[in-house]
Amino acid sequence: MNRLKISEKWISAEDAEPLQQATAADLCIEIGSSILTQNINIWTERVQNTIAVSTYPLAMWFANSWWRLLYESSHAYGDNTSLSWKQSHYLGAANHGFVWPYIVFSNDGSCINVWSEVIPAPKQSANFIQQHDSSFLIPPADFQHEIASFIERTLLQLKSSGLNNELSELWKIIGNEMNDEKLSSARILEAKMGYDPEECPEALLNTVMEYQKQTGKNALSELAPLLGHTPSAILEINNLQGLTGTPQVACLPNSPTTTPWKQGVEAAHSLRKKAGLSDKPITNAQLCDFLGVRKADFENDNLGAECKLPLTVGKIADSGNYHFILRKRMQTGRRFEMARLLGNYITQSPTEKEWLVCTDYSTAAQKAQRAFAAEFLCPFEALRAFLDNDFSEARQEEAANHFMVSPLTINSTLKNNHYLTA
Repeated sequence: MNRLKISEKWISAEDAEPLQQATAADLCIEIGSSILTQNINIWTERVQNTIAVSTYPLAMWFANSWWRLLYESSHAYGDNTSLSWKQSHYLGAANHGFVWPYIVFSNDGSCINVWSEVIPAPKQSANFIQQHDSSFLIPPADFQHEIASFIERTLLQLKSSGLNNELSELWKIIGNEMNDEKLSSARILEAKMGYDPEECPEALLNTVMEYQKQTGKNALSELAPLLGHTPSAILEINNLQGLTGTPQVACLPNSPTTTPWKQGVEAAHSLRKKAGLSDKPITNAQLCDFLGVRKADFENDNLGAECKLPLTVGKIADSGNYHFILRKRMQTGRRFEMARLLGNYITQSPTEKEWLVCTDYSTAAQKAQRAFAAEFLCPFEALRAFLDNDFSEARQEEAANHFMVSPLTINSTLKNNHYLTA
């Protein structure tokens, strides 16, 4: 993982309002060896590593977005179009007339993902030049420490100027919330549901917190984004029956030190090895046997019709049974959902069974599930042997039919293993 570093050199600034004048600085934002503030100054036409801004609006933005920055995930593949999400995760929302680099922060439950892109804007006073094709990964504790340090340095600079400011009061409130276990839990859940502090309806927040007794803590964390956008989802989920099954597989050791996709791939390899499976395609009967589901029920044409929600879930019933709620109508989609549920199940704690939850969000758990399902149903080495260096669309279609997965799964697997360009 990488380290985030925010540094500033205080400078004098004229013709600025007092708070901005007191916190004027040459600001540098670095992640690892990359300087995200590196730019070409339009006036001097020289490359520089800093931008001349006021740290006050940025510190205010970090404080206002604190809980959501630390705990809210993004939708699948970083596709977030809501204004509320952008205001809390795009650094440019600090605004106040300054030119900020295009930087986006999002927590996936395991680490903070940071995206940085170059957005051409020739009329800006600074044109940023650091382009990155993938996100940076930052440990949450390191991220929190660096942001807090930056806010406190800004407050210290303001204190020396004797100016009253909103940031000081806001930071005290955040400190009190972080030190209060009940308040902190509420703020974290609000953030995961997509709400700013105290903006989630109290009745909804209480209902969701109570729902954790049914789902389990980790499962609720995965459900929270959906429940925040669709409060009626709790009632809808509870009314769904789905397939009944009793998993016939034991949990496997997890490797939390690796990336989510590696965890998923390793778990797929471990289960195939433990079950004595070769690299041949997994049949519907084999897949159903793992989760203790009747094959005839799984292949029912009407399966998936009852679920209108954007999720797949395994609800714990009695006597170790689960109700598996699938949403896909196509066989390949159902198989992938079943594999994701299986991946979720075998990587759970063997002593703390929770609901199984598959969504379209980009949390670490969901990334691991997708990687598990792809590798379990279609092992990369077996796919590579089948294709025999023919990566044409026609051959990919043949591979999809052979492994009984979608063409998208084949294409994504090849891209993820760098055999095709994105």
